[in-house]
Order: sequence, then structure tokens, then C-alpha cells
Amino acid sequence: MGIFGKLSMGNLLGAAQGLTGANKGFKTDMTFTDFGLDADVDLISTDYRQLCKYKVPAQQQRVWGYGDREHAEDAGYLYLRIDSSAGQITGNVRFGYSDANGFDTKVVMEARTNTLSGSTTDRRLMKQLPVSLWPGKNRGANENDYLMIWAMSDSDTTVVHDDADTAAVLPVTIITA
Repeated sequence: MGIFGKLSMGNLLGAAQGLTGANKGFKTDMTFTDFGLDADVDLISTDYRQLCKYKVPAQQQRVWGYGDREHAEDAGYLYLRIDSSAGQITGNVRFGYSDANGFDTKVVMEARTNTLSGSTTDRRLMKQLPVSLWPGKNRGANENDYLMIWAMSDSDTTVVHDDADTAAVLPVTIITA
């Protein structure tokens, strides 16, 4: 097969992102429960509000997404739906990172809510989320940093956290020390 037979964009991308060998980690799908969404959240149409966040545990790193765009069968797929008492909330959602103090926050993806709520099981109706590193740091969130989700609605409303339709499938790579 030779050396070129073993090279692929996925392998090269993973190597460039530092996610190879023992550091490759493993993939998981997190939910709003993992992110501590346990109370209703007021959203406004003029500014992003924190929807929820996940604090990275000791001796771990968390990276939004998994896989890469070149290998769709191995990439993470995202589903997110937030509801008010009147039904599905339309607006924008941002996914990103924040340091432990909240001083350094970076967005790695932004999408309309209606493009994220197609299906919890059918990849064709979900948004692909490959590994998305912290811009400028070339890594994920370290111990005590946060994975963040912010939202801005088209009109002022309240996310009902325990509504039956408020749900998320959030692809994340976990890297242990």
C-alpha cells in the first residue's frame, strides 16, 4: 500500500489538530441535562443570553464535535430544539468555549434554531459538527473551562427547560490526561 495509501485528509486534519494516538479521545453525545439546563431561561431579540454551560472535569479536555467533514460517517451530528410555552423558539444559537473566569470566550458555530431541530436520529436532518477547536488556542476546553451555548430569539420569550420538546444531542470529543 505504501505511505500515500495511509494518508487521508481526516488523518492529516486530526494530526494538525493534535487529536492523534493517545490524544484522539473518544466521542460522546451530551444533552441539556449534562449542560445543567435545569431552569427556565429568558431570551431577548437584541442580545445573546447564556442558555447553558458545561464545566470540564479535572484531567480532561472537551472539544465540540467529533470526526471531520471529509468523513461524514464519522462526524458528529447536532440536534437542538428549545421551546417556550407557545411552541418552538426561532432565533440563533451559538456554540463555543469560555475560560474558567469567563474572560476569553470564542464562538465556533452559529446556526438558526429551525435548522437544528430536524431529527434526533436521522443524520440527513441533523447539522454536521466535526471537531471544532478553540480559535487561537488550537485545542478544546481544558479542566475548569466551559463548553458554552448561547441563544438569541427572534422575539422576547422564555425557554421552558422541562418542556417535552426541549432537547439536544450535542456531539463532543472527550480527551483524558
